[in-house]
Amino acid sequence: MEKLYMQDSQDVKKQKQKRGLQQKVDFSVALSVIVAAFALFSIGAFGIINNQESTVSYAAPAEGFKMVRPSGDDYTAIYGYAEGDDDALVVPLYYADSVSNSNRVFCIEMRKAGGSGSNYSVTNDFANTYGKDAGLLYILQNSMVAGKKITSYTDKHEAEIEAWATQAAIWIYLADKYSSNQNNQFYTHDPNNSRRDGNDPDATYLDTVEGATNAVHFVLKGGPSSEPTQDISANKVATEVAALVKTAKGITDITSTYKVDVSATGELSQTQDKKFYQTGLISVVGTPSDSFASYDIAVKGMNGTKVVDQSGKDLALTNVPAGTKFFVRIPATAVKQEKQTIDVAINGHFKTKKSVFYVSENEGEQRVVSLGDDTLDKPSGISFDIIGSPDTGMNAAQTIYFIGLIVLLCGVGIVYANTKPVESKQ
Repeated sequence: MEKLYMQDSQDVKKQKQKRGLQQKVDFSVALSVIVAAFALFSIGAFGIINNQESTVSYAAPAEGFKMVRPSGDDYTAIYGYAEGDDDALVVPLYYADSVSNSNRVFCIEMRKAGGSGSNYSVTNDFANTYGKDAGLLYILQNSMVAGKKITSYTDKHEAEIEAWATQAAIWIYLADKYSSNQNNQFYTHDPNNSRRDGNDPDATYLDTVEGATNAVHFVLKGGPSSEPTQDISANKVATEVAALVKTAKGITDITSTYKVDVSATGELSQTQDKKFYQTGLISVVGTPSDSFASYDIAVKGMNGTKVVDQSGKDLALTNVPAGTKFFVRIPATAVKQEKQTIDVAINGHFKTKKSVFYVSENEGEQRVVSLGDDTLDKPSGISFDIIGSPDTGMNAAQTIYFIGLIVLLCGVGIVYANTKPVESKQ
């Protein structure tokens, strides 16, 4: 029978292991004093019982950088137009330090001016707001800043389309969730709105939610003078952005997808020198596996325990590389007749990402966001119940020999009883 043990308050999965073997041999012989002396013989075995539960490259900006807006033959912006060119969302293409390193950064304050040429540094201004927003982090982790694609577009200007999609997703998400912050809001489709493409009153409305959510073709601004204007038809992009934002709105804890599972295979065994009993081989698996870096081990419950690797060598208990398997050894002298429990606590270390925010040296310029490295710890564990019985003072071979002797004596007694002549009564 398997039982599952979970300790929700500590987010630790206790996987109880019990494998028990209790063998009892009874002998009752009435014809022999020797056999009667050993009428009842019990041998105990140690047991352990198991109840188990259980791809664009991008380098984040440094602590500080200079905001660069492309010029010359580089594209400076990408416009996403709705059908009929009535509305558009303009995404300026900003970089950290240089265009050549491809380290794009993205605006989180749509209505503020860009900081082209300004020096930026890390800020904690959003530590308790955007910094804790799992939805925003989810968008970043599924965008070009994490080496991933939002859209299915794969043609010549894929990088620019992905930049538009990433910025659009951030702005749409922030405008909806933080609607009271005017710096996050789109402009409205209003004939009196001054946010137009140039001074032509009949020109496209810029930075409207319609442009963000209904864009079907994209125009690159700037670029080589020898090239015609790059007008790209991509009618799935806005739909794919909307799908990402919809999912992001439902994310409340991005760390819930990370977990550590601990299991053990094999029975309790004794080491060759008879000094220790050894658990089955313990495996630690982190999910997602590509983020799982290492783990720490802590063993409690019995004195003298130690942890060894598969070759029997002592294992350091901190920063154990992911994929390493191990045994826990229990001193033979520490095992008692009553049940004892050892708890093997695991603290898994994951390499993750976090939202990093940057502020300009010039007040009033938009703040920006990118991804930075982070770590995440996830606890787990497994428990073993160690059950012992009195030591007979004999090894296995001696025990088998002694049982054989008892059986032989019993057989002799029975044969004797059946062959002895019965005395006739006078």
